[in-house]
Amino acid sequence: MGGGASKRDGRGPPGGTPPESKAEAQRPAPQRLPSPELVDVQPAPSKQPEVFRDRNLQAQVDRVIDWESINGPALRRALPMLLELERDRRCDHWMWRPIHYAALHGLADAMQPLVEMGAAVDARTGGHAPAGKALSRSTFNFCAEVECDGQGVIVEEVDGDGLTVARPPSMQRRRVPMSSCVCTGYTQVQHSTHTRHFGYATALHIAIEYQHIGAIQALLALQADPNTSWNDERDMPLHKAIQQGHTEAVGALLTHKADPNAECCWGHFPLATAALCAQEPSRAVAKMLLEAGARRGVTDKSGKTAAQLARELGHEAFAETVESYQVTGSGAAAVQLGQLGALPAAAAAVEGRGGATADLPPQSAAGLPPEPPPGPPPPGPPSGGAAHLRELL
Repeated sequence: MGGGASKRDGRGPPGGTPPESKAEAQRPAPQRLPSPELVDVQPAPSKQPEVFRDRNLQAQVDRVIDWESINGPALRRALPMLLELERDRRCDHWMWRPIHYAALHGLADAMQPLVEMGAAVDARTGGHAPAGKALSRSTFNFCAEVECDGQGVIVEEVDGDGLTVARPPSMQRRRVPMSSCVCTGYTQVQHSTHTRHFGYATALHIAIEYQHIGAIQALLALQADPNTSWNDERDMPLHKAIQQGHTEAVGALLTHKADPNAECCWGHFPLATAALCAQEPSRAVAKMLLEAGARRGVTDKSGKTAAQLARELGHEAFAETVESYQVTGSGAAAVQLGQLGALPAAAAAVEGRGGATADLPPQSAAGLPPEPPPGPPPPGPPSGGAAHLRELL
């Protein structure tokens, strides 16, 4: 009886929902999370540096050949062979191309045909990567053994700040930032002497180092950039030409918009670089720099002007020129013609031969390129570049 009464008094059957639990039944069921040990926690992706492509630093490993195969035609002035090599986009392990070897041997008449064949006038060479250090534009070369993310890879292509690498044994290819790759050593490849003197250099830099005025003028006429640096920014075209006492090169660079106020890595401006030359600086160089817009009152890191630095070294005539020369606005080229006259006979002969290197002694029958001609010692600390590297070696 009692059980039947409970069914009729409205309290519902045993299997029904109690009134007080109806609200709870309408609530959404809580979402059940897996246990902590089953949660797949993905780390936030690290931000990769932006990768820029650059026509001046492009090469593929299957286009790499030994350096003598490019140096030989340049040494023999075999322009058709150089053009064929450029057509096939050949370079050596340090990314020296036909235009670089043409500059090395002073082949002024080869510059325009090479550019017409597709050569980049400001194409860069590679450099020298220290083992254990990340690669960069100024240190990359195809001789380096490379690791990426702790695993050995084969570099198949370089393009600006990026590398295309393949990881053995699957040889799966991917593009990675150059800075994510580390040099672990070097393969056994014949190392040429001249590649030790240059890092991340253009053909113009090489021609300036070897004082090939014909090649310098030809490259500038093809709009080579006169304001770039090489050898980890230790060398700059205008400063290098001033240090060498190469007045014709200084005039050519300024005529083609070299910056007369560019500061070098030692804190010197071109006028100060000229003032600090060991031998008497050229007054014509001072006039050319002033005509091009050099600021005569600017001070270097020591707080001294070019005139003050020149007087400390006994270069009174140069100091007077810097302080008293009246700028005419005629430009550096007019000063060069008025002060220097025609080109020296030796330089004219080089231009007439298209930049032949008969005046430079060969080093061996194998066709090794000549050493850069000696010049006055650079001002201040060691200027780097070819002279600095020769001291280290």
